[in-house]
Amino acid sequence: MRFLVFVFFMLFSSFSFAFNISVTDYYDSTFGDYIPQLSESLSYSNGCFFVVSDLGNVSNGDTISLKVTFPDGEQETYSENSSFDGDAIYYKKVDFRGVGDYKAELTCNGETKSVSFTVTPDSSEDPFEPNNYKNNIFYLERGTVLSSIASRNDCDYYVLKIDNPLTVTLSLESEADLYLGVMKGDTVLGESDGEFEGNEMITLSLDKGTYTVKVFSPVKEKGDYSLTLNGNFPVYLPLTGFNKGFEKNVVVSNLSDGEGDAEFHWYDSEGNEVLNGTIHFLPYGTKHFDGGDYAYLKVFSSDIKVNASVYGKNGDGNEAIAYEAKMLDIGNTIVSHIATQTNLYETVAYFSSNGNGTFLDYQGNVLADNFPENASFLVNFNDYFNNDITTPWGVAQSDADFTGVEMFRLITGDYFQATALTLTPQLARVFYLPHIDVRYFWWTGISIVNPNNSEATVKLFALDAGGNSIAESDINIEPQGKSVGIVTDYFEGGLPEDAASMKVVSDVPVQALYLFGTKREDNITEDIFGGLNSSAIYSKELYFQVMPSSDTEWTGIGIFNPNNEEVSVTLKGVNSNGEVIEEKNITLQGLQKFVSLKKDIFDNENVSQIVAISEKPLAGFYLFGDKDHTYLYGLEALR
Repeated sequence: MRFLVFVFFMLFSSFSFAFNISVTDYYDSTFGDYIPQLSESLSYSNGCFFVVSDLGNVSNGDTISLKVTFPDGEQETYSENSSFDGDAIYYKKVDFRGVGDYKAELTCNGETKSVSFTVTPDSSEDPFEPNNYKNNIFYLERGTVLSSIASRNDCDYYVLKIDNPLTVTLSLESEADLYLGVMKGDTVLGESDGEFEGNEMITLSLDKGTYTVKVFSPVKEKGDYSLTLNGNFPVYLPLTGFNKGFEKNVVVSNLSDGEGDAEFHWYDSEGNEVLNGTIHFLPYGTKHFDGGDYAYLKVFSSDIKVNASVYGKNGDGNEAIAYEAKMLDIGNTIVSHIATQTNLYETVAYFSSNGNGTFLDYQGNVLADNFPENASFLVNFNDYFNNDITTPWGVAQSDADFTGVEMFRLITGDYFQATALTLTPQLARVFYLPHIDVRYFWWTGISIVNPNNSEATVKLFALDAGGNSIAESDINIEPQGKSVGIVTDYFEGGLPEDAASMKVVSDVPVQALYLFGTKREDNITEDIFGGLNSSAIYSKELYFQVMPSSDTEWTGIGIFNPNNEEVSVTLKGVNSNGEVIEEKNITLQGLQKFVSLKKDIFDNENVSQIVAISEKPLAGFYLFGDKDHTYLYGLEALR
């Protein structure tokens, strides 16, 4: 403290010792370097602010108290006592807790001074800002997030949730000198901070619980980084026909190049375990099951990385749904698309609980009391709201962890279209919509939810096949609002013909999804419809597991490079036994995509799955349907 007082005395030697208060966004205690200023506005990417005051003469034992009022009205008080007599400089680091208005009040010797200022949204393109304090949650899932340290004081936090004991590896890659740490509460369980290096790695065996992952630069450098989580996480797959007669074709795959066992646990809707067993998987092996008699599936493995999906048509064969399993069960999720046109659309959600004796509620309304562990139930929002749906999205939450999926379908006249999406709580500021198609009879739609209490300013970038921006559009989404529409309508003069993908950049975290369908034309008598979540989690290995391809069906895959640099991708064609029988190599420029029908990639007709491997993380999706345009599925590539 005396060292700091000496340094500050030199800095303030030309000032009087009148009691004052100011805030600054930068302070380095190592060198006593800071910029005192009465800041009226700070960027969230700074991560924190410092209250600085020249207190003048203090006595040993004097109490100095700082009260901070955050944008949500919450207040926190910090107090300390002087440990010496003489001239004193006070400073205190305070982490941001949201965008908005702040007030800092400093009291010393019975006198109080205050300063008010505004924290503005981050101006960088870090997808996860603001994530500068432990309560600002983005759940890590297996895969890679692309992020950045956007300012010298930026400190990024992520949540790592472990549902059953397992070993995980966290790896960090960056050209900046960064620190990587894993904490349980305030206890550091593992950390990595190679001097002058940005590549860090931690491997830990963790028990069930919730952990915090921390990334920052100890030498105050700025820079981009990738953070990768690896581990044999459990898989949770709700199984529902939405009471509409959809098939439940379950597909479980080994995403590893080694073999091993996986435990299967099948439950009915009441939560009773009706079947269990252990199944052996060969490298890249895939197993198919009829899930018609079950309501919920959990798969565990300590040997291999597994993932799963389910797909199926209805009895008339004119509608189809498909969705992926989750490796994360949580207590809340966003139901992102509730169609308010109840005379045209039906919206249904399905939940499977991993807790016991709980309730699940929607916007404060109880949906299910005394909900048993592993049980499942369905909510038809048209019935729930008595066909008077006024909100286009919502939040499902519980005091026990759960997983969920939603379906929305067009039900008017002779139109029959349906799609299903796995529910997720994840928000981000930057999303990529890897595939836009408005040629011929196709249309592409987007939906962006703003769950924040402040307006979202969103910019859409249309990208050509080479990843170049060729058109821009601005959207303002009101607090707790949503923007949904056809992509061509967002751009003045229409979408450029060579648009191939889209980038979404928001000043606050939002959630996005995109939809595909066909328009009715003279030679198109049916309407098809599919949807995909837009994820901010990528992977260096993508697995395309469901590859129907026949005289009447087609399968198309898409791979998108979210990096700004060129990447090389190896495509491995795998047969039904999990054997790699053919390989192809492709190169993608930054923000470029690869789209192809499966039959045009490999010469060998026995390829039934595709594995894409790259040195940098990728996004992937696939669509499959019939050649008569009767039905369409959409799935994210598994990771």
